[in-house]
Amino acid sequence: MQSNGIPSGCIMARSKPRLGFTLVELLVVIAIIAILAALLFPVFALAMEKARQATCMNNQRQLAMNVQIYQHDNDGSFPEAATIWNDVRPPHDLLVCPTAGRKIANGYAYNGKLSGRMPGDLYNPLAVLLTADGKNSSTHVAWSVNDLDPRHNGNVVASFVDGHVALRKMYGIFGVQFVCYSNRDGNDEIYIMDFDGSGATRLTNNPASDKTPDMSLDGSRITFQSDRDGHYEIYLMNCDGSGQTRLTFGTADNIAPRFSPDGRRITFTSSRSGTPQVYVMNDDGSGVTQLTHDPVKATSSRFSADGNTLLYTAYRDGNGEIYRMNLDGSGAVNLTNSPALDTTACCSPDGTKIAFTSSRDGNSEIYLMNADGSNPMNLTNNPAKDESPLFTPDGKQLIFASDRDGHQNVYMMDIDGSNVRQLTISWPIQP
Repeated sequence: MQSNGIPSGCIMARSKPRLGFTLVELLVVIAIIAILAALLFPVFALAMEKARQATCMNNQRQLAMNVQIYQHDNDGSFPEAATIWNDVRPPHDLLVCPTAGRKIANGYAYNGKLSGRMPGDLYNPLAVLLTADGKNSSTHVAWSVNDLDPRHNGNVVASFVDGHVALRKMYGIFGVQFVCYSNRDGNDEIYIMDFDGSGATRLTNNPASDKTPDMSLDGSRITFQSDRDGHYEIYLMNCDGSGQTRLTFGTADNIAPRFSPDGRRITFTSSRSGTPQVYVMNDDGSGVTQLTHDPVKATSSRFSADGNTLLYTAYRDGNGEIYRMNLDGSGAVNLTNSPALDTTACCSPDGTKIAFTSSRDGNSEIYLMNADGSNPMNLTNNPAKDESPLFTPDGKQLIFASDRDGHQNVYMMDIDGSNVRQLTISWPIQP
């Protein structure tokens, strides 16, 4: 018999409900979870680091207060570097940086350059470092950026003499410093000092001539020229003078090195092609490339603030003029167009101004112009020889060399030419 078209004796099969996932479905779910994790974990990590930064900033704010209490009890004097942590005696928990971890009993370092000094000795307390994230050392005292640890995503938490705390890049954190060279000790040597003229420290000690130094923007390295190997070559060293390494090799002079803003490249002048021309290389000496082929010569190159162009002096028009060109040597533009000598140009940190040396008023003076070459203005107006301007990191002031006191010394002025003050006394010196 048949019922509803189904043969008798046949049993209709029923499908069983599926109790699990197929392999494909499982892989899809895993992939979605992995994508969500990849998106969210960095956010969580960043949030946790922000919390650690906040704790670190609070720690150093209290450390600064402890130092101020010490100063109140000691006629205003800063603690000695050798005894700072015994003198201030902060609670143990304040010395633990949460990013460094509790395995490091003291995660901070005291600015050793303040040792025994008085607040009145400081040019700008707002800019003078007091404590910062330090490397794990026996003294926990910092003398340069090489003693600091940028553990907060490439930055350091730091307290300053006035008591404020900030997350900072390392460049300029020691109250901003500059490098120069002087023959005060019998031959040209490299020195580093604070922008108020204090704390001068000799970095090289060589019978040869070491000169034309330039500091990287992070304050960690210095490049310079030296003839210690028979003729001028480009060298690199740490900001404390250690690790001196030769970068160029050849029979021609290589001079006047200048860092790019990111510190990865160096521009310099070389005579290896027969006449002085502008070159660029990597910061390890590799990838040397000639950028100019000027029929006379091209010198005094320096990167723009954004690192995308170069300023240099070319002599193709019968006198030195300041040009701007692309990093491949193309697009050269004359910015000065003056019959006088214009040279040693440098760009302001914000890229809007260029300071340079010019003899258009009969002697060497410091000028300031817009980045496109317009509106040149004489800042010094002095019968002495004023040259080699350099902007301070905040762009508000210029340092320069002058012999207005009878000796070559370093001076500082505001960018409108006012408030001129002498930083070095009776030094035969050049920034």
